[in-house]
Formats: sequence, C-alpha cells, structure tokens
Amino acid sequence: MDELKIIIRDFKKQRVSKRELIKYLSSIIISIPHLFGYYDHDTKTEFFVEVTSKIEKFISFYKEQDDVKFLTWFVVVLKRDFIRFIKKLNKNENFEVYKKKVLFAKFGLSFEEKETSLTAKKIVERMEKRFKYKEAINKKYVRLLRIQKQIKEEHEDKKILL
Repeated sequence: MDELKIIIRDFKKQRVSKRELIKYLSSIIISIPHLFGYYDHDTKTEFFVEVTSKIEKFISFYKEQDDVKFLTWFVVVLKRDFIRFIKKLNKNENFEVYKKKVLFAKFGLSFEEKETSLTAKKIVERMEKRFKYKEAINKKYVRLLRIQKQIKEEHEDKKILL
C-alpha cells in the first residue's frame, strides 16, 4: 500500500498531526510552482503558506481508491490550486509591483530605490558582472576538464606499458 495513503488515513483518524503531514508533503507542495515556471522564492513561499493553511480541507475531499495513488490525486489538486493562486495574483493591483520586486531581488537591488535611469544602469552593470563571472567559471571549468583528460590519458598509457 502507498505510504502516503497510510499517513493520510492516520491523519483523518487524528493519529498523525498536521505538522507531520506537512513535513511529508512539503517537497511536493514546493515543487508545483516549478512546473509552471515560477522559480522565485516569494511565489513558492506564498503558495506553500496558502496550501498549508488549507491542507485539512484538501485532505477531507480525498476518497481512498485502490487504483489511484494519493500522490497523483494531490498533484492534480495542487496544480488546480496554483492556477487559482496565480489568477488571484494577476487580479491584484499590486501584481506589477510584485513582479518588479522579484526582478530587483534577482539582481540584488532593494525595491525601495527610486526607479531612475541610475537603477537601470545598476541592473545592467550587475547583469554584466554575472555574465563575466559565469564566463570566467566556464573557462576554468574547461581547463579543468582538459587537465583531467590529460591525467586520465597518462594513466591509461602507464597501464598499457605495464
């Protein structure tokens, strides 16, 4: 029998606490925004908080069936709820502000700074620094791979000679 089904059954019989249930389901809940391309921490956290507040309601609708895994059912419910969650964010007047906060956080800027050309310059500068840093890492990584390959070939040559 599915381990999650047993935990859900025990939760319904109040043998498992809500905290334990959330501990088992947290990785599933957090992964749902990734399925829709939302990788920022704020969206994932807000969605997680909203789902955990309604977890008892979700579980009460679950009817155990032998041919359906709990995980499958739960992911479908979470996907529907995430779509509803995003629609609610889009209707919110502050959604544009929210998107800007996410963008600013991505480049390490505080949102409180006024939107000026100076801020845009800072964003461009930080992006350029990141790309240069990544290029430097990539070059070092390629060098490391070449050295590893040479060492491996030398080892193989020694094995053949022995």
